[in-house]
Amino acid sequence: MENKQENLKLEVLMSVMHCEDFSIAEKTRIKGDVLIINQCDEDGYEEKQTENGLWRMISVNARGLSKSRNMALDNAHGDIVLICDDDEELAKDYKEIILNAYKELPDAAAIVFNINRINYKMKKTYYRISKVRKAPAYRGYSSQMLTVRLSKINEHNIRMNENFGSGTQWGGGEEILFQDDIRRNKMRIYEHPGVIATIDYGNGSNWFTGYDEKYFYNLGAFIQYKFKKNFILKELRCMFTCYRLRREKKLGFFKKMKWMRNGMKGIKKGITYAEFIKNQK
Repeated sequence: MENKQENLKLEVLMSVMHCEDFSIAEKTRIKGDVLIINQCDEDGYEEKQTENGLWRMISVNARGLSKSRNMALDNAHGDIVLICDDDEELAKDYKEIILNAYKELPDAAAIVFNINRINYKMKKTYYRISKVRKAPAYRGYSSQMLTVRLSKINEHNIRMNENFGSGTQWGGGEEILFQDDIRRNKMRIYEHPGVIATIDYGNGSNWFTGYDEKYFYNLGAFIQYKFKKNFILKELRCMFTCYRLRREKKLGFFKKMKWMRNGMKGIKKGITYAEFIKNQK
């Protein structure tokens, strides 16, 4: 067991669109193995051995971030995988930070790390990890912070929920559901204060456009999916969201609640935000 821990292999998993070569791996400053899922208009495969590691690319004529990440997980070679966005710049010592953390925490199914965020609009959700500890059960983390021990999630066939995520009708939340599945199978997620990457949101990398009706509609849909028939937890989550975003004045408390409830009803009927708006006209 100890020897196996000493020989852990890290692989970076990236999801991109219309990528023509491996320049994205150089831009991201990858210093090891990487698997790139390239969503484009054709299917294909290529790889090259570099001085930094094995770089592989699977090109597919498909769309959806969660679908792309699941394909990466299905084809990964690493013991530990880092889920990386194409707008990140990895820290110089990201490999050492991640692998050392897994050696120190042999029971970890997943470890989340700090990300430096520049020009970040969603400051209300900016969580900073201060020490190594078991991740609180109530907290969900963005995918950029997430690393996973592949054997653990494969054992329970855990993958991203393809109903959520960029490119889907219900927006984000897939990484939260993914972490819920890890916990549901009685596996451990840890926090680690190491900084593994930087993202500059001033370059237009952020999907976030404001705390508007669409944001709360999709959030309501996510809350409905996550908590199902638990009315109390759904109401508490909605009210907590309104309290946390109380200084965001674009929508008042009752309108925030209204749009989240619209989203809850919408997902049960399969009505997206765009369809809901169209039906109101």
